[in-house]
Amino acid sequence: MSAVETQPIPPVTAEQFSKLAASLGRCELIEGRIVTMAPAHGPHGVAGQRLAVAVAHWVADHELGETVLAETGFVLATEPDTVRAPDLAVIPADRMPDPVPDGWLGAVPVLTIEVASADARQAEVLHKVGLWLDFGVSVVWVLYLGQRCLVEFRAGDLIRRFGEDDTVTCEDVLPGFAYPLGRALRGIA
Repeated sequence: MSAVETQPIPPVTAEQFSKLAASLGRCELIEGRIVTMAPAHGPHGVAGQRLAVAVAHWVADHELGETVLAETGFVLATEPDTVRAPDLAVIPADRMPDPVPDGWLGAVPVLTIEVASADARQAEVLHKVGLWLDFGVSVVWVLYLGQRCLVEFRAGDLIRRFGEDDTVTCEDVLPGFAYPLGRALRGIA
């Protein structure tokens, strides 16, 4: 029996992914590989939206920049390319291009929010947090539904944990913002 020689599949670039993504459904590009994702469950959508609305209103009311919703892609790395989308991102006004260009955003957010469902794999969550921090994001919030908490990650391993009875603050990024975490988790199993 003779061996069959196979060629490795070349990684997909961000540009190629841009042309393919619309026909593939919910997906991201991770180190040149297209990874499809299932739609989020109800608790993810409800709790995430509650927190996102509070942050988005605060940013708009205080003219701190722009917020972008889930499914907005950012090129976080090249060669191989990685395009990820947070559940919410806050981009300061001085980093937001005007007009907003077509395609993936290149602006570096100051804050990204990820919602981790109860069945989320911790290694994948931490990998994504690391990508955001390496990209230059100052603060990454992960709302852990299963643990009913929000964990704040910063470069240099600075971590804060807010329980559901705590009020989430972030003075350097969202001056004056104070959000009772229990409000996002109300009625979430």
